[in-house]
Amino acid sequence: MASSDRVAAAPSLRILIIVITLPFAYRFLGLRGSDPYAQATTIVDRRGLSELLMPTLVGGFVFQRLCTPNACVLGSLAVAIPLTAAEVDFSAMPSLLSNAAQLLIGRAPGSRFHRDFLEGRIASSPRSTPACCSASCCRRHLRGCSPMAQD
Repeated sequence: MASSDRVAAAPSLRILIIVITLPFAYRFLGLRGSDPYAQATTIVDRRGLSELLMPTLVGGFVFQRLCTPNACVLGSLAVAIPLTAAEVDFSAMPSLLSNAAQLLIGRAPGSRFHRDFLEGRIASSPRSTPACCSASCCRRHLRGCSPMAQD
């Protein structure tokens, strides 16, 4: 049986590789997004937000009863995607709620790591840290930012 911390490390590494390589590749190839983005609504409406959150919550519970993996995510998406595609606008998402969700999504893979998982990898950390720092500085330089500037 696979160790959960090693299973969690694979997607984390994949995300890291994508975040580091794709911006360079897009910049090198001169690719830019062609679709103009216009946010549907910027007003947070409590009633509209509850009208959006309640059906997505029900979708999560239905998928949970069906024993679907990642039921909360997939059930909510099964409800939210058709609404978004149909351009149904209930409310803008409050930034606090969005930031909290991002934090929890980012924390989920890290919660599977155990202390002994890192013990064998500490030796490689001094070699990888300069590479990560230089990649970050190069990315900022390509974006026209000072290496020390805040995003």
